[in-house]
Amino acid sequence: MSPNQLWVRGLLEAGNQGVDDVVQGTSNDQADLNMYGVDWNGPTPLQEEEGIVVPQITPPLSVEQVASLINEIDPLAESGCFGADLYVNAVQHCTLLQHELNQVRQQ
Repeated sequence: MSPNQLWVRGLLEAGNQGVDDVVQGTSNDQADLNMYGVDWNGPTPLQEEEGIVVPQITPPLSVEQVASLINEIDPLAESGCFGADLYVNAVQHCTLLQHELNQVRQQ
């Protein structure tokens, strides 16, 4: 049986217990309808500011270093190991760029 057929069968066997009041709007307790789905024993929502605060970060590479990386590494190049070799090459290039930057800062 489909879910709809099971639901109709349940209505026919058990009756419309309370469904008529909701459909016709004759419920004696309107507050019950407004509070449908509220779990009074469940956790309460946090009263915090709305939205997400994203902290400012300093990019690890300068604009020139990013340009160097783009010129050196082609992410669409052929790879025999699902791009892992391209990733390792990119990490090695970034490490070299950072090492060069640190040497310049020390001088």
